[in-house]
Amino acid sequence: MKRLTNKVAIITGAASGMGETTARVFAREGATVIITDVQEQAIKDLVADIQGEYGDVALGIVHDIADEQSWTKVTQEVVAKFGKIDILVNNAAIGGKDWKYEDASLEEWQKVMKVNAEGAFWGFVPLCLI
Repeated sequence: MKRLTNKVAIITGAASGMGETTARVFAREGATVIITDVQEQAIKDLVADIQGEYGDVALGIVHDIADEQSWTKVTQEVVAKFGKIDILVNNAAIGGKDWKYEDASLEEWQKVMKVNAEGAFWGFVPLCLI
């Protein structure tokens, strides 16, 4: 038996990079993967690729992690479809290695904090209520 058989995992920022790799590994290990991101076409492409390789184990949802209501919608949709959420990989973030906080405006800093800090926070809140 694979390590994640019968597990349902939400992976944010999963359309590329580490999130995409995590989604592929989780699917290979038997999980149902919920691929969320703001990049709609990239989500569709990844879902199709994973389903082509592992079967009907991927669902893609366009999701802005900085939006509390978006989190509520995602968690409700996943629970309605699969009955549970076992794993949350709060991977989505902005900024990155080339972003320099010392050169950022207040508006840029607030956006980074909204996505990276508040987005992660909003991910846990709905899951605590399930």
